[in-house]
Amino acid sequence: MGISIGAGLGSLGALLRWHFTLAALSAGAAVATVVWGWGIAQYPLLIPPAVTVGGAKGLETVLWAMTGGMAGGTILLVPSLAYLFYLFKGKRPALPGERP
Repeated sequence: MGISIGAGLGSLGALLRWHFTLAALSAGAAVATVVWGWGIAQYPLLIPPAVTVGGAKGLETVLWAMTGGMAGGTILLVPSLAYLFYLFKGKRPALPGERP
């Protein structure tokens, strides 16, 4: 936990000094240490042997609501992503003084 806090504070300090690469690296280190800490805290049984797939799944209504939410989000986000690719990855006209 101390390493994660140190990395997070280091990331904030790097941002204040406008060192963006160092900030990104230390933010990544903070996230990685949190994930590793969670895994270590669960040792030796990440998933207890008594847990079955049927016992761990959510209610049927919740699963259908999640499916509907994911479908609705996909319908909204995929065209937006396609439009962003069109705008930023498409051919742009040559600027004055630039070769086409």
